Amino acid sequence: MIELGDALKRTSLYTGRFALTGVAAAALWLTVPDASALGLGRLAVQSALGETLRAEIDITSLTPEEASNMRVRVAPPESYRAAGVDYNSVLPGTQAVLLRRPDGHPYFKLTSDRPVQEPFVDVILEISWSTGRLVREYTLLFDPPTVARAPAPSTAPIATAPPPPAPAPAPAPAPSVPAPAPRTAERRPAPSKPTSAPSEVVAKPASPGVDEYRVRSGDTLSRIASQTQRSGVSLDQMLVSLFRGNPQAFIESNMNRLKAGAVLAVPSAETAKATAPSEARELIQAQSADFGAYRQKLAGAVPAAKTEAPTRQAGGKVQANVEDRKQAAAPTPDKLTLSKGAGAKASAPEERLSKEREKKDAATRVAELSKNVEELKKLSGAASAAVKPGAPAVTAAPPAATKPGVVV
Repeated sequence: MIELGDALKRTSLYTGRFALTGVAAAALWLTVPDASALGLGRLAVQSALGETLRAEIDITSLTPEEASNMRVRVAPPESYRAAGVDYNSVLPGTQAVLLRRPDGHPYFKLTSDRPVQEPFVDVILEISWSTGRLVREYTLLFDPPTVARAPAPSTAPIATAPPPPAPAPAPAPAPSVPAPAPRTAERRPAPSKPTSAPSEVVAKPASPGVDEYRVRSGDTLSRIASQTQRSGVSLDQMLVSLFRGNPQAFIESNMNRLKAGAVLAVPSAETAKATAPSEARELIQAQSADFGAYRQKLAGAVPAAKTEAPTRQAGGKVQANVEDRKQAAAPTPDKLTLSKGAGAKASAPEERLSKEREKKDAATRVAELSKNVEELKKLSGAASAAVKPGAPAVTAAPPAATKPGVVV
């Protein structure tokens, strides 16, 4: 009965993460009572960092009976705590609705009333209808707005540069040659406006006057970096500068293991710029790889917990899954209390058990973050690799000018 729900929950937590190309999303089946008819497909994130959340989830199969009384919503904070997932500040104003496309295909649309300030947002959806209920978790990745808008301004300057010199020597009448030149010059300010717009968006979360930041429970280094980001400094540079300037605030010198309550010294813009963007990106990748290896070591203890799953699959009730998770999390403080009451010899094993449980809780989120970061790097590398071969075409016809624009 309830044990089946616990088994499904544990199986989904440690095995059900899949990244989606372009948007890097992951999904877990948490409860599956009578969910054979409803099928969910691809998730597409349509907004960038610093913009309000906009995403769509395709529905591959849906009966008319389910659609007539289906309800979908973002899970409450209690469900996030039970699942060990961070409840992002954008979620209270996030809504999910069932809609249909012009061709009749159904889909879920997610929107928020405030901008997204972090590159990763976990969303747990609760879907219910007359004959069943489904809880599914997604991880949404948001690209910086400068990346999404960079190609637009770069195409105009490159396209205007080759054409003016080409027609200048060809025609005989000299007055006709300078005519296109001022026109192309007039077009150059137009793309400069879009480039300035993203910089303003990125500079909004910056807090130039902040010199110190006290870490609160649930804070991540990326969130702190976005809140304290200096003008003219990239998010990667700010993140690495915070990490290097506050080594005492990180467990085992890993930027993914930030100590709650630590006071961080916020570096100046000059200090942050001292780290090259490429160097900052390489360090973040290395830290993510180290943390992934650390998580795999912790996963060695997971099979012991999973051995109970086969015996628990004999039951049939699954609706108490969320409550079971809360009950499963409850023994942790009990064990800590018992270890305090025990003797000095017994306290060491108890502390190890409690630390292992804390590490297990963090392992799921860590795996997700690591995969998402790696996927972002791959996508960025693929984009730049696709652009570099087109670099020599800058001096050729205007159509090839859009590729070097991405590299810039």
